[in-house]
Amino acid sequence: MFKMSLRAARVNARLSRKDAANAINVSVTTLSNWENGETRIDACKFMKLCALYRCPAEAVSLPMKST
Repeated sequence: MFKMSLRAARVNARLSRKDAANAINVSVTTLSNWENGETRIDACKFMKLCALYRCPAEAVSLPMKST
């Protein structure tokens, strides 16, 4: 199965970072950090984003920041 990034899922849903962040009650910085792999997203917020983006969780690949 093809996987897309969290950012790509948001863009495909035609949402700005601000709109997506507001919809799940997080800051734009938090959403940006998740998209860039700076911080980890918890499962609940991830599922909320997938629902908001109308995208199955299995289709989204989360970035991992290399150490």
